Amino acid sequence: MPDPIIIDGEKYNQETGELINEVEQVEVEIIEDSLPAIVCSGGTHIITNTEQLKKELVLHLQKYDIEVTAQTEKEASKQATELNKLAKDLNSKRLEVSKEIKKPADILKDNVDELILLVQNKRTDILEKVEVFKSKRMTFIETLLNQELDLLYLTQKVSNKYQVVDIKSLIKETSLSNVRLSKQAIEAIESMVRRVKSLEDAVTIRELQLEMTCKNKGLEFSIELDEVQNIIQEDDYEDQLENMINNRLSIQERMKEKAKEDAELRAAQIKSDEEQKAKVLEEQRLREIEKEKQDKEQRESFRIAELARVEREKEEAIQAIKNEAIEKENQRTQEIKRKEIEDQHQRELAKKAKIEIEQKLGKKIVTINAVFEVEVKSDFDNKKIIEGFRKKLSENFDSLVSVEELKDLV
Repeated sequence: MPDPIIIDGEKYNQETGELINEVEQVEVEIIEDSLPAIVCSGGTHIITNTEQLKKELVLHLQKYDIEVTAQTEKEASKQATELNKLAKDLNSKRLEVSKEIKKPADILKDNVDELILLVQNKRTDILEKVEVFKSKRMTFIETLLNQELDLLYLTQKVSNKYQVVDIKSLIKETSLSNVRLSKQAIEAIESMVRRVKSLEDAVTIRELQLEMTCKNKGLEFSIELDEVQNIIQEDDYEDQLENMINNRLSIQERMKEKAKEDAELRAAQIKSDEEQKAKVLEEQRLREIEKEKQDKEQRESFRIAELARVEREKEEAIQAIKNEAIEKENQRTQEIKRKEIEDQHQRELAKKAKIEIEQKLGKKIVTINAVFEVEVKSDFDNKKIIEGFRKKLSENFDSLVSVEELKDLV
């Protein structure tokens, strides 16, 4: 036996395509291969006393045989009510007896329904297993179809764009012969691939010829490829393309005529615009000359007025400066006089206070201002000289207050 093939973990016979199940071998003794018939014991004959009741009821109803008159009308209505109650009582009794009679049949139905459910459950289980097995076989068929399709795409050199064959219609029992695709399925899928390959070749040729076809027809601007994508695969592509080209030619001719008319209109408009522009420029030039003349007169008038204003403001400023200088000089003189008076007053107070202190202490301080002239090199630092004198004087005189450089008297 050839080795089995494995699909989705299940083993299949290469020759028959059947699923190989590995089961444990057990011994089974078949006692009986058929079900027994349903047995009903105890009989089915039901006896009632309806005939006896009928005879007694006929005798009982005789008392209701009365003639309805004005005198018996009320009694007749009462009897009708009694008869209606009697009928209801009989029907109630019938229903009660019927329930008792029906109980065995209901029990039988429930029991048999349970048996039927066992059978239906087993049937459903078998159908589900059949469906699973069939689904796996359909998956196997689909796998074989896809493998064959990929091989045909490769050998026929079908581009990705045209790999659109739909194999759903071939996923069926007749597509499988043992563990291989049937001849009918292979021929069908080959036909589908040839069809898309022929379409691809036709479209390729149409794409290559599109620009040349448009130029040969006289189109100045060829129809773009994306404009015919929706019809390039159609059988009547040539007719539709011819209609498109004719429409474009018509539009192209109208555009040329319109362009010529527009050019003539533009030329006339340009000439008119230039004449109008020249006229406007001349008028503008005359206005500018007149305006320039007026501006010149205004500027001259303004210049004279501005000179007069500047001269006037200059004189006013000079006078204001003079007045301010006089005012400041007066204020300075007054401040000097005030400060001299104040300083004189302070000196007098200080002198008076000094005299009072000297009289109390019996001593006074005399301020001595000595001037030294020292000849040094021209590049010698004056501050160092002053600092040297201060140091020497302070060593000899504790009362030294300050040593300062005396500026040139010349």
